[in-house]
Amino acid sequence: MVRLVVLRGAGEAFAAGTDVADLRAITTGAEGVVYEHGITGVLDAVRALAVPVVALVDGPAAGGGLAVVACCDLVYATPGARFGAPVARTLGNCVSPATTARLRAAMGRALAAELLLTGRLADADEALASGLVRAVVPTEELDGVVADLLDRIGRCAPLSVAAAKELGRRLDDRTADVEHDDVYSAVYGSEDFQGRAA
Repeated sequence: MVRLVVLRGAGEAFAAGTDVADLRAITTGAEGVVYEHGITGVLDAVRALAVPVVALVDGPAAGGGLAVVACCDLVYATPGARFGAPVARTLGNCVSPATTARLRAAMGRALAAELLLTGRLADADEALASGLVRAVVPTEELDGVVADLLDRIGRCAPLSVAAAKELGRRLDDRTADVEHDDVYSAVYGSEDFQGRAA
């Protein structure tokens, strides 16, 4: 029986976000809406898992990588971790209302807004202080963190754990339930996006 899912990057990053080549293929606002709905489907699949999902972040969790982190139940980072969604500075696209809501809930309105509005990346200590990260540990201790979590979660009733996750997911969904396709269409159809993604 699976009791825990761990997401961990390979190499120098947790996840650096969307492949720019995928974004270059978007030429209209309608295509941007379709793209964002596809990304939402992937993130919803992570959120729908009935067992705890843990992110182990070593290096940057940027753009789509930050969106994945925001879907995780617990986040542990190394001192070299960085968190942000610099799309306003780099690509000219946008972050979904669901990801924005989860970031605001996890790290507070002020820091989430600053990162989204300026494209800045927060370091591990700042993410810890904000509440996004549970603990900052050396890279070599990440496996021990997972072993400890698995031991503690393994002693819990699976249905209680699943219920906590499901109720949290439903609360997240209520917060993120806003109209958004018009915003996606305007952003992806704009000269700002077309010029940066090219």
